[in-house]
Amino acid sequence: MRYLGVNNQSAGRSRVVFIIAIIVLLTVIGWFLNFSILSSGGGNKFLIQWLAVRSFAKEGVNPYSSVLQSTAEEMVYGHVATNEPKLKFSSPLYSILVILPYALISDFKFAAVAWTILLVLTLLISLVMTLRIAGWKPPLFLVLLLITFTLLGFHNFRSVSSGSVVIIAMFFLYLAFASIREKRYELAGILLALATIQPRTILLVLMFVLFWSLTKRLWLIVVWFFAGVSVLFILGLFFIPDWPIQYLRIIFNFEEYYQVITPVSVFSSGLPGMGRQLGWGLSLIMVIILILEWLAARNKGFSWFLWTASLTLVVSQWIGIPADPEDFVLLLLPFVLVLALWEQRFARFGKWIAGLSLVSLLFGLWMIFARIFPNASSFQLNSVFLFPFPLFLLISLYWVRWWAVRSQGDYVEGLKSVEKF
Repeated sequence: MRYLGVNNQSAGRSRVVFIIAIIVLLTVIGWFLNFSILSSGGGNKFLIQWLAVRSFAKEGVNPYSSVLQSTAEEMVYGHVATNEPKLKFSSPLYSILVILPYALISDFKFAAVAWTILLVLTLLISLVMTLRIAGWKPPLFLVLLLITFTLLGFHNFRSVSSGSVVIIAMFFLYLAFASIREKRYELAGILLALATIQPRTILLVLMFVLFWSLTKRLWLIVVWFFAGVSVLFILGLFFIPDWPIQYLRIIFNFEEYYQVITPVSVFSSGLPGMGRQLGWGLSLIMVIILILEWLAARNKGFSWFLWTASLTLVVSQWIGIPADPEDFVLLLLPFVLVLALWEQRFARFGKWIAGLSLVSLLFGLWMIFARIFPNASSFQLNSVFLFPFPLFLLISLYWVRWWAVRSQGDYVEGLKSVEKF
């Protein structure tokens, strides 16, 4: 793996300027693309967040109310949703703190564009964090491909264009991993608490982090996590005393509001006779894999932790918890970890394998979308994309497993002896 060394200062500055120019260019492209989507009715996930928080702040309307849901659906569809996806606020009450500055903007399109710019910048910062967490300094052409994939890859682009808060949750989660690597355990616990603004998407990886922390006797992570969650929980009680009950009611009745995308629902729709059994079988296999890998990772070092956390993020999509391909933006870290290990272990052609994977996934996923989009329903579209990217990562993670978890020559721990990225 290529680490940061002593380079010519002028060449280094030119490289930095070039990378910054590319980042600015791609940010502008992403902004215009997303603006066009928002202008044609996109950004629905942000719309419900914006409307809920704005109505609550300005008029005292309960964010979980059915009135608010009807208002959002009429804004988007022109009528209350029938066959369309429901638009209901389904986040913990304290998540409004993230949206509040944008909810105070009265014009939705202007607020949506400002929010989109925040998400694009958050994605880029998250990419930088993944490189630090994985201890990887890729060559310039891979950096440019990574930036392009991060901004314009199918899952990431859809997540940004819908205005998904999961990108913010991802940022807090990755920052928590970086803090664990730097042994800043109090900060890691607080950041994990903040990541619960989207609990469904990070539930399993959060459970793994707490389990691993307990086996390592890293009590500060656990204590500060529960302290942070308690503060956020109590803060919400000041505004709506029974918000946890209202929130849990939505979670328990999830199928009434959202399309449930799980292996069971996907296989059952295609194979009514045996699909349900196949779906449950796949989920059971994933549960067994997670149990075995979590047990194997107990009391291990950061490299083993990082690989298992990455596997947990991937396997979470097939475990039976309702998934959304837009949430696959969370899989950026497992992807970067795989690419980093390929370049480290295949000195001559590892970077080309990484580059080919980036290009293939970037164009391949969009080609699948272009082929099925005109005639596919939203359920069919999400069902198709439940498998390709997670399957690629699952196979790749097990390909690099031995290199990632071996105790000798721990590549992440070894970063402490070299200049930081």
